[in-house]
Order: sequence, then C-alpha cells, then structure tokens
Amino acid sequence: MAVKNADVRDWINAALTGVAQNAPAASYCDKLNLAFRSLQEERRKPGQSLDESLAAAEHYMYARQAVCSGYVSRTQMDVMVVGYQSVKWVAQRTDATEKLMRTRSDSPTSLASSASIMWGLYGSKTGEDDRLAHNKDTEPPLFNVEALKFGAAGYSGK
Repeated sequence: MAVKNADVRDWINAALTGVAQNAPAASYCDKLNLAFRSLQEERRKPGQSLDESLAAAEHYMYARQAVCSGYVSRTQMDVMVVGYQSVKWVAQRTDATEKLMRTRSDSPTSLASSASIMWGLYGSKTGEDDRLAHNKDTEPPLFNVEALKFGAAGYSGK
C-alpha cells in the first residue's frame, strides 16, 4: 500500500471536523492537538498501523500542532521529520529493530516513505503559518531537547 494524497486529506479533514464539532471552545492550536490525538488514536486501532495514508495524516497533524503551539520551531520540526523517517527506514531493515520503533508491540510500523516526509514538512509549514496567525506571541525555543525523546508524540500540547 502507498500513500494516497486524497486519503491523507480525508483523514485530516475528518479529524479537524470532529474537533470543530466536539471542542468548539478550544484554542486554535489546541484544536490541532486534539485532531492529532484523534488520528493517533485511530492509528492505534488493530490493523490500522500499516495504513500509510493514515500515518502520513498523523505525521502532518503532529508537525502542524507542535509548530503552531511553539513546542518546537519549524526548523527543528523539519529536521525531526526527515530524521524520523530516515531512522525508521534503517530500523525497518530487520525485524528486531523495526519492533523497537513500534508504539504498540502488536502494531507494526507503516513503511517509511518520501510521501510521509512531504506530509510532515507540509504540516510543519502550515503549523508555522498557524502560529503566526493564531499564536504569534509564542516564540518557539531555539531547540527543544524534550521533543527528541522517543515517544515525543506523547506531547500534550501544553
């Protein structure tokens, strides 16, 4: 299975629509975090971890919300996006190292891909646009070491 851009957009739009309906009072960047969380939850369902389009949508939304909130700078996120997919590609060369990349032991990782990198970088760019429009008083740190910890997708948005 490969990334299908139309499917990625559908996943993203569904997550944003769900948040708009269920959390209308949340701040703009908090809504993005909630959309990320809904995609993350969907991806953790049995059988969904290998859906490359869903993975790309989750990576997009993680990058977007983390940059919008000022948790990381766009520059750091861009490096993280490329670095993560590169490490993932190397880890997927053996079963033992692929298992280390999993967030759930029973859910294999989706394939590393240039399409996931593209979507992550797009999320980073959109997140910076969002930060400047909706959260301009927040200045991201030059470099946030916490964001590099394994499992940083656990970032709560606060």
